[in-house]
Amino acid sequence: MSENHGHHHSYSEVWRRFEEQPLTHSMAHYLLAISELREEHGYARATDVAKKLGVTKGSASIALKAIREKGFITEDENRMLFFTPRGMSAVDNIAGSRSAFLKFFHDILAVEEQAALEDSCKLEHLVSHITTDRLIRFLEFVAADDRAQDLVAGFKKSIEPKAVASRAKHGAEKRPAPKRKSRKS
Repeated sequence: MSENHGHHHSYSEVWRRFEEQPLTHSMAHYLLAISELREEHGYARATDVAKKLGVTKGSASIALKAIREKGFITEDENRMLFFTPRGMSAVDNIAGSRSAFLKFFHDILAVEEQAALEDSCKLEHLVSHITTDRLIRFLEFVAADDRAQDLVAGFKKSIEPKAVASRAKHGAEKRPAPKRKSRKS
């Protein structure tokens, strides 16, 4: 094992896997757009995707070709777009991740909804299925445990503007940082 301080993977291995991630942020948006169009209208074509995402038909065509080449979608003779099993799985994972991150950022960390949505969107296609699963389990744990809910409520209260202002007024932010003990022998 290389010198990686006991970690199972070196940072270069992790970075390489990140770079090899099959889905880009843009591809995730295209897949979600196809999914939404199919739910709303029962079908999706490249022109519909372009309109939904506010891009040119040419840009959509290039992006959809790359997504098709990666095995996430197929296109029939009528130019209708369909998910492969791999594409359906990717959409489920992206949507699940987005939903879990949004709930965590907004409901637990009390991040303003629009910022929480934007941050969730940035992360949705980057995290592993295991991480998303653990986040969902954590959210379920918090929802089912009174002590955890009290902790979240206490955290939210501590970041309210009045609480922050009160701490500042009472000198909490003016106190010097605790001094570290020196290790002089």
